[in-house]
Amino acid sequence: GECGDINCMLTRVKPGCETVRDDFLEFSVAKIKDYVNENHIVYCSLGPGCLYFDWKLIDRLLKDGVGVAQVWLLERAYRGGCGGRQRGL
Repeated sequence: GECGDINCMLTRVKPGCETVRDDFLEFSVAKIKDYVNENHIVYCSLGPGCLYFDWKLIDRLLKDGVGVAQVWLLERAYRGGCGGRQRGL
């Protein structure tokens, strides 16, 4: 999922912003590749929500040869009555 709020800077529903998430993905991949060396990275995401962007980013890094040693996801939405989301993890 993603934010559908027209005032959100990362929404694709706002006219002229249709590629904002893909652009941010490309920017993120480029910056990570600039700083990573032969070692693997440890990926940590704070409040990722439904994990779609994180999934795309990690998948892209792996395809580009960046090793991912660990993934840490810190999200309060999966505590307690998560409505089945925890089972999907």
